Amino acid sequence: MVTRVSDFIMIFVSVLFVLWTVITEVGTCTCFPTHLQNHFCRAQIILVATVKDSEEIFQNSIIKAPNTRNPEDPYARMPVEIKYKVRIHRFFKGRELLGHNAKRVKYIHTSASGAACGLQLNKGKTYILSARIQRQREIWSSMCDWVQNYKTLNRHQLKGVKFYYKRNCKCLVSWCQGSYCQGPGPRECEWIPQMYTDCFQEHGFCMINSMGICHWKKNRQLRKCLDTNKQMMPGDTREYYEIPRDGPHRPGESQSWRSSPNNDVYLLSRYRDIK
Repeated sequence: MVTRVSDFIMIFVSVLFVLWTVITEVGTCTCFPTHLQNHFCRAQIILVATVKDSEEIFQNSIIKAPNTRNPEDPYARMPVEIKYKVRIHRFFKGRELLGHNAKRVKYIHTSASGAACGLQLNKGKTYILSARIQRQREIWSSMCDWVQNYKTLNRHQLKGVKFYYKRNCKCLVSWCQGSYCQGPGPRECEWIPQMYTDCFQEHGFCMINSMGICHWKKNRQLRKCLDTNKQMMPGDTREYYEIPRDGPHRPGESQSWRSSPNNDVYLLSRYRDIK
């Protein structure tokens, strides 16, 4: 009878532990939208690597504490780190930080827990990713870093990685939502993240001009993407040349309506002198 009760308690504790792990996995890791240019400029390292294999690192192999030596302890059976064995093809940034060890780097480290934003990389796939140096010159990355299948980069993103992002790190791609937003500063490019096709993520470069002002570089592919997906350049307005019948107007006036991305606004301030 005692054995059955103890078995029941162990099963109950295990179920609770699994449920706690699932809830933590789902609810803890939160990554804010980040433009690729910001990823590039903030990261210590940008590299391209193919995943060869992976290895789980358990708590017992890192921390030699008395409470982790018990093989029945559920925490001792949970991996705390994943070490991906990779073949690094190229460094776009940060090779000099590793010095003579750059050629000997074979692993990328990440947390084993999705709750701690651990990466899930597929064997045989080639990724471009941003990373940082931790512990003894180990390369670490997470779900909130830039991690993308290298083959999915388009022509503009490749140009950004090779040339434009690095040259314009004085600029910040910023986004803001809500009535408290006051618009971008002179060293910022306004960005509204999109759930599906994000034209500025795919084709946009935030560039600094000779006057020290940052602006989006307008290219044909970006304009085409914006038109196709009915998006707007930040700060742009659409002009309507048909004046509403019930609106004030003066002879010869044609541009009377502007619209924001969300709603149309009639500019009464332009007609305050009309009686």
